[in-house]
Amino acid sequence: MVAAITALDEIMIEEGGVAINGKIIIHLLGRLSDFDEFGQTIVLDLVSKYKPKDQDELIDIMNHLADKLKDSSPSVTLSTVKVLIKFIEYDSELLEQVMLKVKVPLLSLVTIPSMEMRYVVVCHLLNLIQRG
Repeated sequence: MVAAITALDEIMIEEGGVAINGKIIIHLLGRLSDFDEFGQTIVLDLVSKYKPKDQDELIDIMNHLADKLKDSSPSVTLSTVKVLIKFIEYDSELLEQVMLKVKVPLLSLVTIPSMEMRYVVVCHLLNLIQRG
């Protein structure tokens, strides 16, 4: 499934990528645990490109993402943070809630041994600080 999504996204690059809607997003998020780490980051990247149609859909998507902030994979956690940061653009009232949700996962990722990963986490933190 991830290979098909990636292929469609590349084929339709001139049109802005693969066409998605809320039902597809919710379906993919419901099956997110079925994918490997790479597949999860691909799906989360697709979700970050989606603009929810209303507040209810936005909250529904964010609720599906809550568990992924605690994922053992730093790339999945950071991809989830990326989606949540993107969603702040659609509802600025969510800023405080999102900050509270991502604070602990990001701070715990700063302590991992990989210098490269710490750099990426610090960049995410800087992005959050600049928005706040």
